[in-house]
Amino acid sequence: MKKSTGAPAGDVVKAKHQKTLLCLLFVIVVSWLTYFFNFDNPNRFIWDERYHVVTAQKYLNNTFYMTTHPPLGKMLLALGQRLYDPDARNDHFVDVHQAQGRIPDDLDLHGYRLMSALLGWLTAPMLFFVFFFLVRSPVTSMFLSFLYIFENALIVHLRAAMLEGPLVFFSVLTILTFILLIEWRDRKKPFLLLSFLFGAALACAVATKILALIFILLIPAALYRLYPKRFQCLQFLFLALIGLTVSYLAIWQAHISIVTNVNPEGNKNGGYYSASEEYKRELDAGNASSTILFAIRHNMGNMRKSGVTSVDLCKIYERGSPPVYWPFGARSIMYLSDRGSEENSQYLYLQANPAVWFLGLLGVVVSVAYVFCALLFWQERKYSKLFYIITFLSLYVGYMVAVSTIDRVMYLYHYFIPLIISFILFGLVFMEIHSLGPWKLTKSAKNTVLAILAACVFLSFQMYRPLTYLEPISDAAMQRRAFFPLWELRCTGCERERLWATPTTMPRKWKNGRPHRQEADL
Repeated sequence: MKKSTGAPAGDVVKAKHQKTLLCLLFVIVVSWLTYFFNFDNPNRFIWDERYHVVTAQKYLNNTFYMTTHPPLGKMLLALGQRLYDPDARNDHFVDVHQAQGRIPDDLDLHGYRLMSALLGWLTAPMLFFVFFFLVRSPVTSMFLSFLYIFENALIVHLRAAMLEGPLVFFSVLTILTFILLIEWRDRKKPFLLLSFLFGAALACAVATKILALIFILLIPAALYRLYPKRFQCLQFLFLALIGLTVSYLAIWQAHISIVTNVNPEGNKNGGYYSASEEYKRELDAGNASSTILFAIRHNMGNMRKSGVTSVDLCKIYERGSPPVYWPFGARSIMYLSDRGSEENSQYLYLQANPAVWFLGLLGVVVSVAYVFCALLFWQERKYSKLFYIITFLSLYVGYMVAVSTIDRVMYLYHYFIPLIISFILFGLVFMEIHSLGPWKLTKSAKNTVLAILAACVFLSFQMYRPLTYLEPISDAAMQRRAFFPLWELRCTGCERERLWATPTTMPRKWKNGRPHRQEADL
């Protein structure tokens, strides 16, 4: 009698699919709790919401404006308000560039934050698929997703009406389409579709913030992987360029088709902002829908002359930080504070989860070592993930080098793109580790190690949870969490600790005796 060799192949495949769906469902549910649940709290302006809510209201009132950022992120914020409460009043800030003072009583920020929080939440399952197609293990992908799901700084910032929610979403979407078109390059129809989608996703990322231009480096990486199939290389280039061009121009066309009304009270330049005389004539003639090239050209000009000063660590109220600080989670930014007593105060802080940022930085460092080892010992072993490690390490290094040349103040949230890349690098190099000293790392052993690391990430998230969700905390508890001086994490009224710079100068711009840009109630 013939012995059974085990479960049928169909049952094995079904079990794998069920495990993948269960892990994906876990990621979706838990990330909903951290990113999307109760995202409207507090109903007070957080950081740059004073600018972005104003811009969203200009879209809702078809009012012309010009700023330094491309339009997609701000259009999405306006779309969220339109979807959430289309009948609500939305003209509080049509005549101003920045909201001043406290939030009006009849203004609900729920709708303006909707799209940022929603896209921040949906980034988690997308990142799960990024890990899944790189490591081919649903359990491993789920544990690696903890790096994003429980990252305190990302949660705080992406739940607010700011541009980083759409930026992170479209950045991860660009990475996912890149990985899929590489993995499915032998499937003709999916490859053609993914080539177009890659260009479209890249256009959306760049149309949110220009920093996403770093993902252009994925194009030569894809061509290298597709070579020597020259016709396939041409197909990819053509379709990606079509997707990029059509999507980018369509976004700008939507923008200029909406902001058609010049408001004479909205800017010192009679509502024209920094538009050229030629651009003004087009607007006055009612040709706004045909001025797409003017809009793009002026946006590029505004970015070059933004007028934002460089970071100055000697300023008392300086929140910016040089890029060399960012991999260590520095510097933290106090977005809101409600000073009660030494035993009961509330803070909303852009504060890194130290376990997450440590693992991300470890992934970058080990990736560098991995690449050097591959170059030195190329013939001695197979480096299965080398292409992806070099690709994402190049993105990381390229981004950090590029932002280091920008002569304007930058903040910790400008590190979000390389932070996501560092998660991917950590996952890649971890799967390439086959032993730790005398201990062999099997698949189950790796999952055990990842489970322990995921638990550390979760516990660290819980430790900084009060600063993420504006929960009560004492001064003593706050000081215990501020164990790394470079963060400059502190309670209101507590002494500020500086490592390499001592504040000596006041900010240039003040408002009613307070800094021009500050956290509320500091």
